Amino acid sequence: MDNYFQTCVHHMKEAIYQLSENDKVFLLHFQPEESKGYSWDQNQTYNQIKHILDQITNKDGHSGASFSICLRNAIQDIKQFEDYDIIQADEIQEHGHEHMITLEPIPTDI
Repeated sequence: MDNYFQTCVHHMKEAIYQLSENDKVFLLHFQPEESKGYSWDQNQTYNQIKHILDQITNKDGHSGASFSICLRNAIQDIKQFEDYDIIQADEIQEHGHEHMITLEPIPTDI
């Protein structure tokens, strides 16, 4: 995955975590129709959630296809790590900081 797409997937995961608990649960368990996928599925609840995510991640400049691919990758990442109570971390390097702060994991009991 290239850096730009990784950044977009990270933004999508952040957006998913901003959803209400009910919307997160729905989205993480939602299976779009095989012939339609995330791009074309017409489930009303899914489309409402998709609209919210689109508003939050609009700065990434997605087309319909890139939004759906990014969403699928973000959901897969979240599902991959949710059973282990861990989150995927992105390496951040900053110079000039003497202290490292350990953060608590985001709850995954959704």
